[in-house]
Amino acid sequence: MLTGWRWYLLLVAIAAYAHRGHRAQAVAVQQLDKLIDYTNTGSRLPTPVIFDHDAGIDDFITLMLLLSQPERVKLLGVTIIEGDCLADVAVNTTLKMLHVLGHHDIPIALSTLQAVNPFPTHYRAQTLSMDVLPMLNHHSPADIDALRQRLLQPIPGQEYLAQLLLQQEEPITMIMTGGLQTELLEQLYLGQT
Repeated sequence: MLTGWRWYLLLVAIAAYAHRGHRAQAVAVQQLDKLIDYTNTGSRLPTPVIFDHDAGIDDFITLMLLLSQPERVKLLGVTIIEGDCLADVAVNTTLKMLHVLGHHDIPIALSTLQAVNPFPTHYRAQTLSMDVLPMLNHHSPADIDALRQRLLQPIPGQEYLAQLLLQQEEPITMIMTGGLQTELLEQLYLGQT
């Protein structure tokens, strides 16, 4: 499990792959802080969050930021849609991040929905650059396989997301950095699912 300065090193390593300036990452951190503060005004309990992403490098930075603040964020689940990624690699990288960062109890699910405007395959293959980061590969393949068996949900991500949303008794925050499952959310909102 990474603690203290190792979190910072992982963020720097991921940011180096993001091909964006430090300003963009600083703005992302500020926006995440504002979102968590806004949804958790006056409460000492962590804000319950569902994170939906399409496995771009910026999405993994967001995941890491969410995982780094357990006193402020309770991550209920992670859903992945194949829009900016190769799905199997995205699941693998997400599992590795959860493992390395010591979160062995957060379920993940892979959506079968098609992205509205998926990126070309050569661009989506950039997800591999995250999966091979040395800091994410200090484990045995058996560890990740065991995590996959325990955390990867057997139902499609959109169904898991709907179930997770419908079973919540209190308000939750959805962070959708992929933004591609809006049709499902509209159906839930309109009571059609």
